[in-house]
Amino acid sequence: MIKIYKNCPNFINGNCYKNGCQYIHHIICKYKFTCNNIKCEYGHMISIKKRIIINKICNNFNLNNINETDICNFPINCNIIDCNYKHLIEMKHRINICKILESYNDLEAYILYDKLYVENKEKKIIEIINNIINILKKNNTYRLELNKLNNLKIIKEKIIKNNILKIYKIYKELNNN
Repeated sequence: MIKIYKNCPNFINGNCYKNGCQYIHHIICKYKFTCNNIKCEYGHMISIKKRIIINKICNNFNLNNINETDICNFPINCNIIDCNYKHLIEMKHRINICKILESYNDLEAYILYDKLYVENKEKKIIEIINNIINILKKNNTYRLELNKLNNLKIIKEKIIKNNILKIYKIYKELNNN
């Protein structure tokens, strides 16, 4: 077998296990899962799509003021309850990242991320809108605030419609694969 003196392109996305590989170099990126460089030539053990999802979680739930000397070797995916080291994000997000890492493919990872983060946010928004609508209905300001009430109903309908479209898109992608 001819050996190629370059970084393995399959290793970049975690699809090479070195055995029988014709590429010589299998160098792991120092940023691993949190690397957001799409053109990075080093290994990450996961796809760029999963790295993008993990970066979204880390960026949104990052714990600030962490001294690098006290940091855990697995700062975003440690699930040891009694770990004495510091982590970049809280335990619940590290557990979610572990689930995303274990997902079968990129689509499954996206659906999981959507279920854990996006869908819940939209449900909370709909719940808040419903509470506001109920408050307006209970108060005498209901007739005065009818325009605002209609706007809230439109927002709620758009959120529900977007969820239906998102589910349909995922369904189409699953059936094409």
